[in-house]
Amino acid sequence: PQILDILDHYSAKATFFCIGTKLKESKKLAKEIIDRGHEIGNHSYYHERKFPIVSVKKMVKEINQTNELITELTGNENTLFRPPFGITNPRIAKAVKITFMNVIGWNIRSFDTMNKIPTNVITKVTNQLKVGSVVLLHDDREKTPVILEGILQYMQSRKLRSVTVSELFSFN
Repeated sequence: PQILDILDHYSAKATFFCIGTKLKESKKLAKEIIDRGHEIGNHSYYHERKFPIVSVKKMVKEINQTNELITELTGNENTLFRPPFGITNPRIAKAVKITFMNVIGWNIRSFDTMNKIPTNVITKVTNQLKVGSVVLLHDDREKTPVILEGILQYMQSRKLRSVTVSELFSFN
């Protein structure tokens, strides 16, 4: 909710790539994400470390299971998939083809899961930020609100705006 409030304050939009099990636990929050004008994409059902090497059948099942949950919670069909760890390989490519998904990556990895100092993360991101950038941030870290606000302040000062992945890549 705090992240949503910060996004609202800056009139910024975001795409939240959600893990199915987390969505199932946070149905109310998922609806709030959509109600506030953001979008939800698929980030697998379990986000297991072995996801990139499981069978195509298991990948397809996880993608479909999460998509069904996204549709149930949002009323929207989903075609956005960010593979766990950003890894793609022939198995993932096959699963994505079977499920008609658009694979989404990023061009700015914030390293927000590793860097303990928010200002370092903000600087790393803002030094690379330009029109069309896709920034990877994680919404489950205590320091994320501070990082997000710092990035959005920088964007505002440069007259840049934050949009959903669908808007950026014209998936709508």
